Amino acid sequence: MRAHFPTPNGGAVLALTCGTALLARSELHHGFLAAVVDGFDLVVHEAGHPLLGLLGSRFLMFLGGTLLQLALPVAALAAFAARRQPASFAAAVVWLGVNLVNVGT
Repeated sequence: MRAHFPTPNGGAVLALTCGTALLARSELHHGFLAAVVDGFDLVVHEAGHPLLGLLGSRFLMFLGGTLLQLALPVAALAAFAARRQPASFAAAVVWLGVNLVNVGT
């Protein structure tokens, strides 16, 4: 039986591991990389409120930020899964994890 994803090459695994470690370190020390990722996620979050507010539901407007903040990485996951790109898929999983932590706080 064929695996769903091809095996990523060593360079992709190394890049993903190093990038995830740098992001985790930056998150712990409130560094620049974490600020860039969190800033982008904040823009996406805030854009979700008026976008889902256009549907006419006040309830969806309140939830819109969180919904869009989580929907964007999930859409990336689906796109990378469809294209069978394991390293990109793993990076999107990390991005979703960062968003889940931010939403949880």
